[in-house]
Amino acid sequence: MHLTRSKEHSTDIERLFSATPGESPRYLLQQQQQQQQQQQQQKQQQKQKQQHTEKQQQQQQQQQQKQQTKRNIKQ
Repeated sequence: MHLTRSKEHSTDIERLFSATPGESPRYLLQQQQQQQQQQQQQKQQQKQKQQHTEKQQQQQQQQQQKQQTKRNIKQ
């Protein structure tokens, strides 16, 4: 009785291992591909963030330099 109940409430992973050998690898492959795509997207997003912050830093430095030269001229 207890065993049948736990089978009913089995998760996808448990189903995966109890599945026939023919269909489980395909399911695994799909999951792996999805994970790889997600990881690549995350990497790209991180790169974009880095580039963005670098640009902002460069702009800030340029503005500071301009302000400093203005001050120097005033003096």
